[in-house]
Amino acid sequence: VKVEKYRELEKKYEIALEQNEKLKMSNAFNPVYQNSLRQDLEKKYESLSQSFNLKNKLNEHLTERVNELKKENKQLKQEYKEAKTLIEHYKNLYFDTKQRFNDFQKDVKSFIEERDLTQGFREFLYKLRPERYKNPNQIQEQSKARQIEPKRVVRRFTPSKGMER
Repeated sequence: VKVEKYRELEKKYEIALEQNEKLKMSNAFNPVYQNSLRQDLEKKYESLSQSFNLKNKLNEHLTERVNELKKENKQLKQEYKEAKTLIEHYKNLYFDTKQRFNDFQKDVKSFIEERDLTQGFREFLYKLRPERYKNPNQIQEQSKARQIEPKRVVRRFTPSKGMER
């Protein structure tokens, strides 16, 4: 008896499932059900459309910004090259001027020494800036004192070489 009731219930269950599927199918073609589905889909479509438009605008803005930055980068590269060239020019000019100054300094020094103008030149510099240059008269007296003093000979004994001067 129990098995028969179970089979009977099983058949009723299968019939109920089939009817349920048929109802679902009929609901799919039901205009009220279709309208509610359509409204939901339209809302989702509208939301997605707004999101898509917003992303497109953002993408356009970012593309414009990238183009601006590319232009600025190109301009900065050009300015960098110009600055580098200018720096190189001034560096060469500096070294050239430095070399010319050194040559001039040597020429002046040899000119002064050849004509024995050292004392007069020192006096001239001392008059210009006494705080920077020594008094040439004192220097001359010191150099005369050195010339008068005889050189001392120092002798010392080293074990390997004996007496040395």
